[in-house]
Amino acid sequence: MVLQRSHPSVATDGCLQNHLMYYVYILELLDSKSKNFYIGYTADLKERMKQHLAGETRTTKGKNPRLIYYEGYSNKYLALKREKGIKTSGSVYMSLMKRLGLK
Repeated sequence: MVLQRSHPSVATDGCLQNHLMYYVYILELLDSKSKNFYIGYTADLKERMKQHLAGETRTTKGKNPRLIYYEGYSNKYLALKREKGIKTSGSVYMSLMKRLGLK
């Protein structure tokens, strides 16, 4: 799995530009007694994973998080909307978990 923060695209004037990517991701919490998965959003997936693995985030500290899925978006609004949809809609959550073979 190759993770990248930005990707080049061609602007209307023909010049290459870097656009920030936004990610929605799911962690499996291997050492959690109650919650099995964590759903998050970030603009820097590599850095965010370092924070999770180092125990720097309250929600996953001591729970042995493992990245199992991510989606990349070039638009922050769409990424936040997707994260909220997964977290708040049981049917969206279950559909994704079934597609991943986790439920």
